[in-house]
Amino acid sequence: MATVRVRVGSYIHGAGGVTEDMRQFVAFEAEELGSYTASHPSGMTQILYQIPDGSYVVWEEELGRCDGDYTCLIKVEQGDFEPRGYFSRLAQQCGLTRPLTLEEALEL
Repeated sequence: MATVRVRVGSYIHGAGGVTEDMRQFVAFEAEELGSYTASHPSGMTQILYQIPDGSYVVWEEELGRCDGDYTCLIKVEQGDFEPRGYFSRLAQQCGLTRPLTLEEALEL
């Protein structure tokens, strides 16, 4: 594992082009497993890390929100990698998904 350094917080776009960077650096030990970038207009990127205790955290960046850009770290909860979980597409990009059951496939 390596030391990962990311920024979390918000970057606010104010009137007249004035910006306020409220992000702070966070450093932690982890292995980067992969990333996913959403294609919707605002632009969201997620990077999956596995930390030493075996659990997962995601660094998420959302660009183009009306009030600015936002980055955060999120601890992955049980079910987040499931087919309808919050990080299902990220898990798919990282090869951490399981095949759908017949019932799940029929509900799509």
